[in-house]
Amino acid sequence: EPADAACALAAARARSPVEVRGPHRSVMVGLNCGVVSEIALPALLGGVSAFCAIDDRAVETVIPWLAQDGIACGETGAAGVAGLWAVRERRPEIWSQLGLPPRPVALALCTEGPTDPESLRRILGDAPGAQPA
Repeated sequence: EPADAACALAAARARSPVEVRGPHRSVMVGLNCGVVSEIALPALLGGVSAFCAIDDRAVETVIPWLAQDGIACGETGAAGVAGLWAVRERRPEIWSQLGLPPRPVALALCTEGPTDPESLRRILGDAPGAQPA
């Protein structure tokens, strides 16, 4: 989730909903939330082993990689892959604590296609093969 709207991370630490005050300005617009759902929180706490908060640069890094593989996703949709990348590259000590191998096999669900064409063009630029099909 966005670093400045990390309400799930805060709720996991507190074991109850916590309001994260804005402004929430991340390009991950679908995740710019100030408080986690009270209904969803028990399932999250019971089924998620680790939470992470990422900056916009992380999603802006992985979107072109996904596009090169033909995966058209928006900033919110790329957050899962971006979180994996950010922990592996920026926080190797946490990666190791989680017991993850150097080259894991991971299933990431893209929950959003491109919703902002201008933002997508800015992120992808003119790199060959970067524009999704």
